[in-house]
Amino acid sequence: MANFSLRVLVIEDSEDDAELLVYELEKGGYAVIYERVDTPTAMSAALEQQEWDVAIADYSLPRFSAPAALNLLKEKGLDLPFIIVSGTIGEDVAVAAMKAGAHDYLTKGKLARLVPAIERELREAQERRIRRKTEQALRENEERFRSLIENGLDIITVVGSDGKIRYESPSVERVLGYKPEELIDKSIWDYIHCDDINNVINTFTKVIQNPSVAASTEMRFQHKNTDWRILEAISKNFIEPSGVTSIVVNCRDITERKKAEILLQKQAESERLLAAITLRIRQSLNLDEILATTVEEIRQFLQADRVSIYRFDNEPNGTLITASTTPDWTIEEALDLHKNWFIEERTEQNILEIEAINDIERAKLSPKHLELMIQLQIRAKVSVPLLCGKEESSGMRNESQTESNAFFPPSSSPPLPPSSLWGVMVVHQCSSIRQWQQFEIDLLKQLATQVAIAIQQAQLFTKVQQQAEREQLLNQIGRTLNSSLDPQHILQQIVQLTGQCFGVDRVILYSLEAEQIQVLNEWRANEEIPSMLDFKAALSDWLDLLAPASKCNCDKAFHAPNYARLPSKQTRQVQTKQLQTLSVLSVPIFIHEQIFGGISLHTTISPRTFTQDEIHILERIADQATIALYNALNYECLEELVKQRTQELEQAKLAAEAASRAKSEFLANTSHELRTPLNSILGLSQMLIEQFYGPLNPKQLEYMNCIHSSGEHLLSLINDILDLAKVEAGKEDLDLSTIVVPDLCYSCLSIVGERAYKKGLKLTSKIDPQLHFCIADERRLRQMLLNLLSNAIKFTAVGEVSLTACKQPHGISFTVVDTGIGIAPENISSLFQPFCQLDSKLNRKYEGTGLGLALTRRLARLHGGDLSVESQLGKGSKFSIYLPDVPAKAAITPAILGGSGGVGERGSGGVGEGIRLAFNRECRQKSPTKISDLVGDE
Repeated sequence: MANFSLRVLVIEDSEDDAELLVYELEKGGYAVIYERVDTPTAMSAALEQQEWDVAIADYSLPRFSAPAALNLLKEKGLDLPFIIVSGTIGEDVAVAAMKAGAHDYLTKGKLARLVPAIERELREAQERRIRRKTEQALRENEERFRSLIENGLDIITVVGSDGKIRYESPSVERVLGYKPEELIDKSIWDYIHCDDINNVINTFTKVIQNPSVAASTEMRFQHKNTDWRILEAISKNFIEPSGVTSIVVNCRDITERKKAEILLQKQAESERLLAAITLRIRQSLNLDEILATTVEEIRQFLQADRVSIYRFDNEPNGTLITASTTPDWTIEEALDLHKNWFIEERTEQNILEIEAINDIERAKLSPKHLELMIQLQIRAKVSVPLLCGKEESSGMRNESQTESNAFFPPSSSPPLPPSSLWGVMVVHQCSSIRQWQQFEIDLLKQLATQVAIAIQQAQLFTKVQQQAEREQLLNQIGRTLNSSLDPQHILQQIVQLTGQCFGVDRVILYSLEAEQIQVLNEWRANEEIPSMLDFKAALSDWLDLLAPASKCNCDKAFHAPNYARLPSKQTRQVQTKQLQTLSVLSVPIFIHEQIFGGISLHTTISPRTFTQDEIHILERIADQATIALYNALNYECLEELVKQRTQELEQAKLAAEAASRAKSEFLANTSHELRTPLNSILGLSQMLIEQFYGPLNPKQLEYMNCIHSSGEHLLSLINDILDLAKVEAGKEDLDLSTIVVPDLCYSCLSIVGERAYKKGLKLTSKIDPQLHFCIADERRLRQMLLNLLSNAIKFTAVGEVSLTACKQPHGISFTVVDTGIGIAPENISSLFQPFCQLDSKLNRKYEGTGLGLALTRRLARLHGGDLSVESQLGKGSKFSIYLPDVPAKAAITPAILGGSGGVGERGSGGVGEGIRLAFNRECRQKSPTKISDLVGDE
């Protein structure tokens, strides 16, 4: 048997008796922890030190007793099993002890009952403790529930099976205004909205049939002030199971939440409506369709009886544009009254402001206005102005009257200015009064803005269309007038096209000469209209109308809407009576800044006021006529001028050709004259060098070599000049052939190799292994490469000179790179100019005329390629010749071959100067100082 720990407080004066009790308990399977006390003080101390499972006490002790110990436990509020174990005592004493609170009584001679008694009392003590905790929890829950019911926001209602209210929580007064006693024994159905009774009955039936189920519903309950409040109710059986006597209904007021939900829903719907109408406006230019759809959707959304849009016309009234109504409240009854209605509207309120009336009868309207509203069956209304932009003034728009014309037909009117009142949008509630919500008014205001945008958009589209038609018409007139150079034909076309354009009765074109007006051309809508052809009149008859102060003077135009009412003069009487002129619009035509005459529009059937746009268009037609007449009248002058200029150009061409021939002849003659003595010099010097006439001393041989080399150099310069001249004149033809590229490159390198060796320069080459052949003029290509290599060696003091040949995508490139003096960036623009060196100092240091690279570039371009350069001052230069696979064989003009960009030899002066400098420089360096040096020592 397992030992259970047992804490025992022994109230005994005999240690032996205490141990006997402990022994008996250990026999019963307990591991006993005990403490023996025999005084009240000791017992109090023991109780404070630890908790005990059971107390065993002798009835009578010298300084203590069991009844006293029992009282001590009660004072401390301890529910501890208390068992009296004593000797023989009377029955009455034992009963009194049990009544005092002892749980059992044993005699020391019957200790076998001790263990069962303790086990029983321990169980009962545990049960008492559990019961006390449960009771305490119930009391706390009851207090909490009572507090929640009395102080909570929810209403707790108990409804009997007969529908009468049995209980009502105090919170009903805060929510519904009733005191609880005012509702007790009253039928709940008297306070629930009639439309919600069936729903509540169904809910009660459900909870009656299913006692364990709670059902929720919403209902409208009448407030004491007769308003309806929306309650969310949860119902449940008050007694389970099916023997139901009442139902507990827990209600919460959700009126404000419902209003907020409805408001949010309405706002969301209004945003969707606004977005839909806005999208429709952006996607469509059909104003009638947009307005009709807008009023229909507004009426359905607001659940209104009538929504209309009116437009203000010239009179103080409104024209119905579109409307949407319910079947019971059609608009026909209001059609005959809308004029007076708007008159009253304007007198009763500022039409530019939004007006919302919840109850017409309570609004402060004049009797006449109220009677009109009653006739229109209006109980509540909202009116919102439709503004085409920001309104700058509170007055009504006052448009000037315009007659029907070709640009503004009778079914339309000119676009409104951006700051004008277009009309009004009106919402009517005819069936009852209505409390207009702020979000509804805001929605109407936003929709009115969108409608105004649609109006402006449609007007702008119409204006753009009209402008396009006008521009098309003006272009047509311009093309027609410019298609002929016959002045008479042009004048007739002007009046005909203008008459068809404006839809008038007559158009005349008149001239003004010697202070007299004469009609040159006319157009009439039909033959019944009197003709003004050849009509003449003095300009003085119209001076009063043309004066700056005259009403007919419209800047550059003359405008008389009612010509017959002007001050009478004989000439004007002829026009109004015989020629039937009623309205006139005339603009002048100027040619060479002198007035030629003018073009005039006439109406003969009815007066007409021309718009500013029409005046502007007629002025533009006059401008077109001015250009056409100017071109026609000056056609002969232009022809003569062209003929004269052609002759001058022909003479200039002949002179240029003669100059070119003279240049070519000069160069040919010059080359012949220069080469003849040079050949003699070269031949004789060569014979002397070869000592054909006898031996020469070293100094003589040196001078003869100098003469021979200078002559060869001079001959090469002459050849370069002639070659350059031939290329510039376009007379150089290429002798194209297939060239072995490596052989050509090595040949050129061998020619300049000795010069590079003498200067200590490294001469290298790199030939593309895949490059074998090219098509070019071999002599000219060799000349180009030698020019580049010679220049590189000449301007390189130390380092190396390299030649590279590479295959390009559509051609071949030859590149010469040196480590010479280089070229500054600012000097590159001066390269390739013949006879030009970049620095005069170079003339003294390096020989040359500046022809080599200029000729090289022109020869490269003659092949269809080019010569390019890259250089850094002090670091060297890279020259690249690019030749296409198939060279161009066409002659290249001097203008094309000229240009800048590249590097050339440095020099200064003209052709003769370059030759002279080169020759004198070399000979001066070698000139003898003594006659003996020349003849030698013998």
